[in-house]
Amino acid sequence: MKLALLIWQDPYHRYAGGAEFYLWEYMVRLADRHEIHWFGCRDRDQPAQERRDGITYHRRGPWHLANFTVPTLYRAWRRNHRPDLLLESITKVPFYAPLFEREVPIAVFVPHLFGATVFQETNPLLGSYVWLSERPIPWLYRNRPFLVISESTREDLIQRGIPESQIFLVPPGVAVDRYTPGGHRSSTPLVVYLGRLKRYKRIDLALQAFRLVRERKPDAEMVVIGDGDYAPALKRLAEKLGLMNRGVRFLGLVPEKEKIRWLQKAWLLVNTSPKEGWGMVNTEAQACGTPVVAFDAPGIRDSIRPGKSGFLVTYGDVAALAEAMLRILENPELRDRMGKAGRAWVETLHWDRLARDLEAFLLNIVP
Repeated sequence: MKLALLIWQDPYHRYAGGAEFYLWEYMVRLADRHEIHWFGCRDRDQPAQERRDGITYHRRGPWHLANFTVPTLYRAWRRNHRPDLLLESITKVPFYAPLFEREVPIAVFVPHLFGATVFQETNPLLGSYVWLSERPIPWLYRNRPFLVISESTREDLIQRGIPESQIFLVPPGVAVDRYTPGGHRSSTPLVVYLGRLKRYKRIDLALQAFRLVRERKPDAEMVVIGDGDYAPALKRLAEKLGLMNRGVRFLGLVPEKEKIRWLQKAWLLVNTSPKEGWGMVNTEAQACGTPVVAFDAPGIRDSIRPGKSGFLVTYGDVAALAEAMLRILENPELRDRMGKAGRAWVETLHWDRLARDLEAFLLNIVP
């Protein structure tokens, strides 16, 4: 099979996120049997074309124009090539592949759609652009198969008018050989936040909840790992709450090995996102034997086992979030039991096994 993949960026782009790493983990497992061409925008010093991981990467244009330049790049390549299947990834706004590809079968990958959540991140003008860009999806991609990563996204697509029979679910895997319980837990209560520092992720609510935690456990610490344009505002909030360098530290981006060490040291991971496709950081934490406390939000609720490997609380309830964190921090037996349950569950989510499911989905579409 010759597979062409349209996505906003590739996993080596500085803005790469969960959707890119999800597809990369599966594509590298298929590359020895299939010819894969990955089309995305170009970052800084990235070459326009590169062979890596058994995949051919094609790049053009800056990040903010990707929904225009990536289809143009694909069409230029398409004049001399014909893939067996085009997989369009809708991770920002659609490329609307059916408008320019009428001969090759098209499948659609949707981690999650923003919907009204986009207005929590950006200004009304840009938010309206993204929101409106999602409206034609049920009509434009009618009769096309959809690949999703969670029950939450499947339900969202069904509510938008996509027939359930067109939707195929393959969840993200976990590198259970790298993400393992190991080393020693922190000697003092340690809460970790891990992810991009974006406004819509509502990390401000995690900081407010942690302030309540410190009132009962003044020795508790919180480490914020990740970077993003909301970092300055979060640091100002931490200062205002009296937490900056007095319980809360911002580490920025860290290498994977260091990230794993923090997950192994943490007493719990906190996740305050209002919507995700899945929440890969949750399963990575559970692979390290670390419970998760999060809001009961689409995608997030799919990536933990409520009451068994962590707690879900009503979205936006800061007091309930703090109380759930304290239950785990103050109860070592509960913490240990949840850690073991989370590890046992994610061991079933192995990339290699799940790759066979994704490959079967793709091959079933090829004529």
